[in-house]
Amino acid sequence: KPGELRPLECACEGLDDLPSLALSFESYENWRVEGVGFGDSFIACLPPGAFAEKVADNRCKINILDGGLSFSVFGHEAVLLGQPALKGMDFVFDVKRRLVGLSGAR
Repeated sequence: KPGELRPLECACEGLDDLPSLALSFESYENWRVEGVGFGDSFIACLPPGAFAEKVADNRCKINILDGGLSFSVFGHEAVLLGQPALKGMDFVFDVKRRLVGLSGAR
């Protein structure tokens, strides 16, 4: 159906056939001049088991959906990370300072 969000399925022998997914994040203190970022950033790698699952013989389902048009929150481009990121990363919520810390899961 048009407009229906469906997960992508692909041929695979197992999750080991799939690559890890690398997400790059800028630190809170990062700043930009004419589109060039200055400051700290880090990369968190999600293993295939965080964003894919084996569904049948030689088939894997990729649990990442197109969220549609980009959107912003508080004037910054935003991305919804969802369940794959929750499964593959560690999060810390600092309510007092209104910050979220994240790292690759151990």
